[in-house]
Amino acid sequence: MNQQGGYQARQNYSQGFSSKGNQSTQGQAGSSTSAPQESSIDAMLKQILESQTRSEKHIRYELKKLHTKVDGSYNDLNNKFLQLSSHFKALENQFASMPSTSKIPMGSLPGKS
Repeated sequence: MNQQGGYQARQNYSQGFSSKGNQSTQGQAGSSTSAPQESSIDAMLKQILESQTRSEKHIRYELKKLHTKVDGSYNDLNNKFLQLSSHFKALENQFASMPSTSKIPMGSLPGKS
């Protein structure tokens, strides 16, 4: 494969300098290839923009899913906190309604003398 590439390069070299007619043809070929080059560049830019648009839509979708998940977790934790808070209030009320334990000396446990 390298031998073929080397052979073609030598062939192009000899053709390019064989006559002035070939040089003008090469100049025309260069100008005619700029139009396809521009269209291929336009096509590549269009592909890049389309890819960015797809990526943006995918990221927006993933962020929306994440936001929904975080929002749901926040609501669950908030509900658990409210339940825990009401449970503590019930325990405080229960403790407040207990008979006074002032007869027990400080530092001793109830039921022990």
